[in-house]
Amino acid sequence: MRSFIIVILLLTSRLAIGQDSLFFDSEKAMANYAYQNTNFSANTIRFFKDRMFDYNDSVFDFYTSSSVDKNVFGYHAFQLAKHTENWDVLEQANADSLLHPVMSRFFSLDGSSDFHIPLFIFDLDVHQLKRDVREDFEENTLEDPLRELTSDDWNQQRISLACLPLDTLNYPHVWIDLDERFITQNTNREVEYVIISDGSDRITVYVGQSVDISNLFRNGVQLTFEVFFSDDTDISCKQQVNFFSEKDGLPKEKSLNLSFTSAIWQRYPFGNLPISEEHPVGKFSISYSCPDKVLRKPYLMIAGWGPYTDHNRLNSAQEWPTPMWKMAIQMNQAGLIENLNEQGFDVVILQIFPPNASLMGNAVVIEDVINVLNQWASQNGHHEELIVQGYSAGALGARLALQMMEKKHLEQNGPHPHTRLYVSFEGEHLGANLPLGIQQAVQYLWDYERWGLSPHIQSFFADYYLRIYGLRYILNAPQTRQILVHWYEMMDNAGNVGHADKRGDYLAFQFSQDHALTDPSRSGFPTFLRNISISNGTAVPNYDFNNNYTTDHEPFPSQTG
Repeated sequence: MRSFIIVILLLTSRLAIGQDSLFFDSEKAMANYAYQNTNFSANTIRFFKDRMFDYNDSVFDFYTSSSVDKNVFGYHAFQLAKHTENWDVLEQANADSLLHPVMSRFFSLDGSSDFHIPLFIFDLDVHQLKRDVREDFEENTLEDPLRELTSDDWNQQRISLACLPLDTLNYPHVWIDLDERFITQNTNREVEYVIISDGSDRITVYVGQSVDISNLFRNGVQLTFEVFFSDDTDISCKQQVNFFSEKDGLPKEKSLNLSFTSAIWQRYPFGNLPISEEHPVGKFSISYSCPDKVLRKPYLMIAGWGPYTDHNRLNSAQEWPTPMWKMAIQMNQAGLIENLNEQGFDVVILQIFPPNASLMGNAVVIEDVINVLNQWASQNGHHEELIVQGYSAGALGARLALQMMEKKHLEQNGPHPHTRLYVSFEGEHLGANLPLGIQQAVQYLWDYERWGLSPHIQSFFADYYLRIYGLRYILNAPQTRQILVHWYEMMDNAGNVGHADKRGDYLAFQFSQDHALTDPSRSGFPTFLRNISISNGTAVPNYDFNNNYTTDHEPFPSQTG
């Protein structure tokens, strides 16, 4: 299909002599142009596979195969939801209409209530161009590339598939919903009921019903979904579903084997300027892969936001700044650091002080550390490119640092970042939400405690007063204001409202770092490398203060970020 796109573009560029070249903002727009002479509605076609140009035929062949007990996986549900939208020439399908309610369920889980998971069922007649017709489009487009298609030019293929959107479950009570919202079909038959079996037990569920399957998957089983239709036909799909217990399933942390250097290197990229929330410093330690302690393959991990204030008592209560050895234990989720060491990576952990300094300041520190690590490795005769991984706000600072380095390299001949992979863990790239009511309540309580109580009463409620002071300080920190989508407005005694748009300043600076090679579709991200973003939407800690640091939501650090 790539050759088809190329030929179409070449042709349209010839036709556009003397005028602007054609521009398509999506594959769908390009397909609409290519098949503009064909009235699919008149041919009663709704789903047309070739409307999606860059599509793997082997995947389509798998979906349309008539094999008995087809093995399916959770990602098939999401793939087909998106493909259905792309193939729909009448534009009546919308992937969000399937996926939005599913993701809403995922994000609203609380770890204890029943988990209702939908069973996706696809029963679709999809039309595909015959091979000779497609070859004619690809090879003879200069003669008549956009001719009208007729019903003799395509074959009808049927997709019949049933699967859950997840292959691994760890909830105590799981229910399957056979909801008509998750049944996508254009055939003349209706789904009547489904039989779910684990090889010994069988459960029947009708459309509109829910059934508890908690006892079916506990030991890791292959579930069979038999779908029965109104025309007395049926299909069967198999899916391996496993129960994952964090206590039993996660590798044990090998924190006693961590070997970070006792030396803590410090970097002051702002020179002699006083350390502040606008001019932070960086501190890092290294866990070398080899006993000779030579930096060869740097893997940089960057800590995230922290509840830091200018009050030592509050910082001590929050364990800020966190000692490097505790940071290492927290980042070693499921033995991550040791596994990286075993693979030959020298793991570098970077902390930025203060930990809620401005993201622009963080980026300057990270840029400086990246340059230092590249220089050290090069001086040792090694030229392995970096991997940069940031947690939460550390991911935002790392992203901005890499953007800045790319721009300086292209436009000012600055040092190349020599980074091949950027990994964002729980990075708030679209901003974080904290209700304005909570923010304003903090400010109100601060005003009340500060002005409404006598010094004697303030002293009596010293701990409470200090907590409100800390909350207000944290809320007003530059990094907090740059991450929050909406930040509370201040009002003086005269009723005047003021609002410093720190997030707007940050975003404006971020986009100013785009350069000539920036992909407009992913503007604001570094371009020279691969980008991976990982998020589970939460990082709820479960730890005590006796050095027993674990987390309920692997692999995110429970305290730092």
